[in-house]
Amino acid sequence: MKGICISIHHEGTFAYDPLSYENGDVEVVENVDFGNTNYERLMNIVKECCLFPVHGMYFCAPKVDIGKHLKPLRNDSELANFVELSFDNGCKVKLYVEHHGYNVLNGVTEEVDDEELDDEIEMEDFISDKDFRAKVDKQSSSSRTVDDKFVDDRFKVKEGFSYPVDNPNLPWNEMAPLPGMRFEHPD
Repeated sequence: MKGICISIHHEGTFAYDPLSYENGDVEVVENVDFGNTNYERLMNIVKECCLFPVHGMYFCAPKVDIGKHLKPLRNDSELANFVELSFDNGCKVKLYVEHHGYNVLNGVTEEVDDEELDDEIEMEDFISDKDFRAKVDKQSSSSRTVDDKFVDDRFKVKEGFSYPVDNPNLPWNEMAPLPGMRFEHPD
């Protein structure tokens, strides 16, 4: 069996809109023989290239948009797809390593053709501005109820306490803190 050239992208993170792999290193492993290789052996090869733990692997052909063509590599059947894709692309394939334990493909949004949307939208689905304002007025923040069992006690409004209200029309550089205000770092 002919050896495959794998470009292993590792030590980076996936970024979205559009999907890309940022701040990583690339190791090129040439002449990998998949004749007797299974998923576990490939995982061991990848782990040797990486400093951080390997939580997931994804692959695609070289010179394609990973947002549209990225596929997961989780088992031997997907490894067969990985090998087939490499043979279809001159025995070259890109492998992306995920180090943080999340499914990369959950954040990928599929592009929708505008013509498909036009077919599905009908004018009766729209409401006028007047009707919209009426609905908003009915559901104003004062009439909304929150199930108190889901709100921690420290976040509940306390009786007899006056809360400062900021003026949203005031420019940021003219705002002044009120006496007693404390600002803390979230950590």
